Amino acid sequence: MPPLLLRVLSSLVMAPVALGLVYLGGVWFQALVAIVILIGIIEWFSMCAHEADKSKKLVWLITGVTYLIICGLCLIWLRQSDDTGLIVVCWLFALVWGTDSGAYLAGSTIGGPKLAPRISPKKTWAGLIGGIVTAAGIGYLAYRYFGASDSAVRIVMISIALAVVSQIGDLIESHAKRHFGVKDSGSIIPGHGGVLDRIDGLAAAAIGAGVARWAFQDHSGLWL
Repeated sequence: MPPLLLRVLSSLVMAPVALGLVYLGGVWFQALVAIVILIGIIEWFSMCAHEADKSKKLVWLITGVTYLIICGLCLIWLRQSDDTGLIVVCWLFALVWGTDSGAYLAGSTIGGPKLAPRISPKKTWAGLIGGIVTAAGIGYLAYRYFGASDSAVRIVMISIALAVVSQIGDLIESHAKRHFGVKDSGSIIPGHGGVLDRIDGLAAAAIGAGVARWAFQDHSGLWL
């Protein structure tokens, strides 16, 4: 089966399950997050095993595990609100998936200068811009249909910021894989590699959204 087709089919299976558990919320969503983070930590330990220097390995382990746990806590915190949690987490998922798709389409179609050739040779500035434009569109649609009293400018600007953060998260994982000399973090997801390969952008964006929610927690609008 062609790799791209396998990747699409895997996404079509995973996305409904993930969104269904997001919709259910509560212990169902918490269980999903816990399982994903646990598998991610196992994959991270496996990657860190390639580090020969014991002191550096410890730093990598602590940093990665802490990062993943914070990501999981942020996702659970964002979902826990009965009034806005479902909307915010669905928006976050759509934002990350849309950013990835927009970046891929723009990068493969336009090409051009590389974004960070030493870390991820395939990423381009055109791809980054495509991801940002897609995120801005998703942010506006979210405002249009769910924004209530919130500001369109604020939602769009946060969406753009999180698109950039998501791409940074992708680059961070690419840097780690290059450092450890591995192609993928694992092989559990057909066409995608490991769990970390699938949630690299989401992990960073979830932490970014958690920070945004904390920063705007006294805001009177519907959102973060």
